[in-house]
Amino acid sequence: MGKRETETMTFPDGGKYEGEIKNGIPHGQGTYIIFPDGEKFEGEWENGEIHGPMSMTFPDGGKYEGEIKNGTPHGGTRTYFDGSKYEGEFNKEWKFHGQGTFTSPDGSKYVGEWKDGKLVSDKYDKKKSFRMN
Repeated sequence: MGKRETETMTFPDGGKYEGEIKNGIPHGQGTYIIFPDGEKFEGEWENGEIHGPMSMTFPDGGKYEGEIKNGTPHGGTRTYFDGSKYEGEFNKEWKFHGQGTFTSPDGSKYVGEWKDGKLVSDKYDKKKSFRMN
């Protein structure tokens, strides 16, 4: 087993990784920042891929907190710059997929089964509701 060390790596695309390294690749706790937009991934890395609990910060101020398994989001919360929020499952293209709840900035909720970003079965919040197009 190779020795783990903490260091900084800069990639040809300008991206920068700071964290644990094993055999010359990200492995363990670390942060990767994509340049020039500043998207930031923080969490556990396994053989160069983010894997497990992580947080992701987007340039517009949005954020994702959740799990990544084999490079795919595996349930979590995605908060958007306008205050809207989705809690639930995603597919590998980061579209809502599976059980989830979307909450708009005014507190309206849309709950149900999502497939490739589209609601396929639903239940409205009794207090406030809205329909997504």
